[in-house]
Amino acid sequence: MHKKILISLSLILASFCQTYASDISPLDTANFAKRKTIVENLKKRNKKLSKELSKVYSVTELNYIRPIYNEFDKDLRKDIQKGDYIFYSAFDSVINDTHNKLTAHNPGLEKSCMYFVSRDISLNAMSTVYNTFVINLGSFYFLKNRDEFATLIAHEHAHNYLKHQIASLKNNYKMDRTDAKASVSEIRKNRYGRGARAVEEFKSLLYNKGKMNRQHEFEADSLGYLLYKISGYNPDLYLNSFRLMLEYDTIKTTDLDISIYKKTFDLPEQAFKDEWLKQEDFSDYDYSKFKDKFDSDSIKSHPELEERINNLKRLFPELNTTNSTDSVVADTFYREIRQTAFYEVFQSLDISEDYGFGVYLCLSELADSSLFSESEVAYFKKWLGKYFTKIHKARKEYTLNRHLDKVDPKEQPKDYQQFLNFMWNLKLPEIEVIAKHYSI
Repeated sequence: MHKKILISLSLILASFCQTYASDISPLDTANFAKRKTIVENLKKRNKKLSKELSKVYSVTELNYIRPIYNEFDKDLRKDIQKGDYIFYSAFDSVINDTHNKLTAHNPGLEKSCMYFVSRDISLNAMSTVYNTFVINLGSFYFLKNRDEFATLIAHEHAHNYLKHQIASLKNNYKMDRTDAKASVSEIRKNRYGRGARAVEEFKSLLYNKGKMNRQHEFEADSLGYLLYKISGYNPDLYLNSFRLMLEYDTIKTTDLDISIYKKTFDLPEQAFKDEWLKQEDFSDYDYSKFKDKFDSDSIKSHPELEERINNLKRLFPELNTTNSTDSVVADTFYREIRQTAFYEVFQSLDISEDYGFGVYLCLSELADSSLFSESEVAYFKKWLGKYFTKIHKARKEYTLNRHLDKVDPKEQPKDYQQFLNFMWNLKLPEIEVIAKHYSI
């Protein structure tokens, strides 16, 4: 999922990154004291949640639910303390303004909510149990203005108001009581460098039952629109977030020119070697078998979004005349937030240990270096050094397969296959030279 999103991400960067940045660095997202306070508040909320759950679940259902939520809550608090969630005043400002506007115009919505910004780089959000929302970092750079952002929050508030989480967990209990144990076990097994893993596992339990999930999404889409419209947001922009999710939850080749490899890795300390570009032989591979799934433009991984858009247009005819996302322009404040969020992607890839794709993104941006200021180019090169340093360590410890994909012609654009071949062709000493060069 992340890699599908980021191949598209590099395509949209030029639309909002300008050459006025002067000093770029990862966000200082929260000091220890602040994170400690947040964790303590979560503990208090969890105690209240236990009382709330006892009102809607039977004893046997509670025995199923509690292990799931307790593991989610424990890992959420641990990830917050580790810095896997982003606490940044500009993000908070957009979230709080949106929350206040929605709750002021819709008295039935819960006002006492907690929001967390996950380092997940995809365009999405989720409402968990007990008025707690997780917003992905990707939402801040894929969405273009406050109205589009409000669409996302209104949708999650609709889920929360309709108590879809409770209904989903109850349904899971009826259908398969082993899911809880299996998911808790899966969370515990995947500890290395995967921030907010518990969120993903919890989300899968909330949303993995097809028919119920489909109905819940339709309900949250339509109620979300009413909440959004009543709050005074622009109805013409409501469908844009859906269109953007459809567009960017997609594999798109960046057509990364092969010349970027020599340009970046022909170093004074180490001359470029053409053998680094040697690719695995897939000459006998029949790509036509995957014609419907793979082409040079895109692979749609969430076609149900089209169904949801059409359903909204059927229910609300005024949405049939809304504008496309291409005509939307961000205000200055939101434009800066989008840019900041993009720069934070590099830090997020480091924390999630997706070092290989971090290198790919750096190369994608360096290939278009004329679009950026000197400080921005230096920023990409700095991260190139950091990722290669981590890759060198992983290669030495025989763990690189955790941080760098293997070539898969069924799923990957050809330029990404070329990139992976290049990375796997590098020898350990060669990786070390590159790491040291870009770490200076």
